[in-house]
Amino acid sequence: MRKKLIIALLLCLCMLMPLGGSALAAGQEAIPYVVDEAGILSGDEEDALEESASEIADRYACAPYILTVDDYTRYGSGDIFDTAMDIYEYLGLGYGQGKDGLLLLLSMEDRDYALVTYGNFTHSAFTDYGQEHLTDIFLEFFRRDDWYGGFESYLNTSADLMEQAVAGKPYDIGSAPKGFNFLIILIPLVIASVVCGIFAFQMKNARLSTEARDYVPGDGVNMRIVQDTFTHRSVMRQRINTQKSGGTSINSRGFSGRSGKF
Repeated sequence: MRKKLIIALLLCLCMLMPLGGSALAAGQEAIPYVVDEAGILSGDEEDALEESASEIADRYACAPYILTVDDYTRYGSGDIFDTAMDIYEYLGLGYGQGKDGLLLLLSMEDRDYALVTYGNFTHSAFTDYGQEHLTDIFLEFFRRDDWYGGFESYLNTSADLMEQAVAGKPYDIGSAPKGFNFLIILIPLVIASVVCGIFAFQMKNARLSTEARDYVPGDGVNMRIVQDTFTHRSVMRQRINTQKSGGTSINSRGFSGRSGKF
């Protein structure tokens, strides 16, 4: 309980920036979407991200939050995912009565991250498959220490996933956009053509013989040596279906998400 009070005290001191008028009209508290307690963003970068997050929240009624800290273990008793859930609950984050939203928490001490999502619309927009897609994108930036690029991609991709959900086609197995790469077919064809050309060149002087003796060596055939030679084996294989079922995995506290290292 003491650590939760520390969370509230620390973050409330940081959260002095009011939200947009439409968010306040919807009953939101004056809590900014971006809090850089770790100090990894410039003032201009933080302002730009705040403006972008506010626009996304107003457009989709789903609040995307960003929080950076030096060491998450100072603010919670569990792992970073538990801490992120504690922060979301204790500060009453989320948009409207349903508290729809998501929080991306970065802890710089050991390069830990957690992404937590909450609310009915958020869970429909950010499926397990969609969360994997989202984290793959922003982690590429964070691994290069490009903090602003990572947070910008987090907000932009989140908006794309929300838009797909609004359109009735959440990003999930079977509905994720798929592209076709012609090189997947072209490269094997080129390699196969080169190999076949080499074999054909080596065989250009070969001639078909019409009599069996043409294939017998001049000194005859020695039949005194008999041995068994393993030529092939038969193997029965059964296909195992490893395809995910799709949807969103929600824990007992009503959250979904993922965590790891960057």
